[in-house]
Amino acid sequence: MSCDMMKVTLQANGIEVTPSIEQDILQYFKRQQEEYDLQLSREGIPSKLLDLLSHTKKSKLKAYCKRITISENELVLLVHNCNQIGYTHQSKFPEYVPEDRRLTKSDRTVLIYKEPDKFFKKIESIFQERKNYMVHLFEKGKIWHCFYYTYHEMETRNNQWMYGPHLHFVNYLWPEYSKNKVWKAFDNREHDIKGAHIRLQPFPEYEFEGNNEFRDLSMAFIDRYKKS
Repeated sequence: MSCDMMKVTLQANGIEVTPSIEQDILQYFKRQQEEYDLQLSREGIPSKLLDLLSHTKKSKLKAYCKRITISENELVLLVHNCNQIGYTHQSKFPEYVPEDRRLTKSDRTVLIYKEPDKFFKKIESIFQERKNYMVHLFEKGKIWHCFYYTYHEMETRNNQWMYGPHLHFVNYLWPEYSKNKVWKAFDNREHDIKGAHIRLQPFPEYEFEGNNEFRDLSMAFIDRYKKS
């Protein structure tokens, strides 16, 4: 994504993106990704998540879930570093949109030009009525843990849970659920999995500092190739 944005930025500034320049961009972002991965590995897994995964009694685990808040960044660290404590990870992100809310060819070719208000109203209804799941499953032998949540459950406004943004957690201590049952449950829009609620701190909606960094990087690339 960053590579594509950089190529578009250079082209918008009158610079032809030759195969050589494209290779430079790819190598730069590859090094950046490697440095980022190394940084994540050094940070390890937050202690609160180590504690969460270590509980062996369901009652104490559910009480612990009520006390903690997990940030999306901490969840990223668990996903990236779970192998450090012997776990494997798999994820899926199914999306369900009601059939009558899906954009048709007519919507794209007619409404957007002739009735833009109706088009944007339909787009808004899609966002309101779609359901996107984010499911993360961690396994180590017979032990498994699953985090799951939707975009709506991450919202700070009009959240259905009294404490706001949250995710759900269920694991091998729930005798009524098997790993396969939980995993397959999200192959449908609705499911009957009832895990523990955990407060969630979402990523910032707009990271101004990050946008400044990309702007400065773009200027450096533009200056470099305009001089060459």
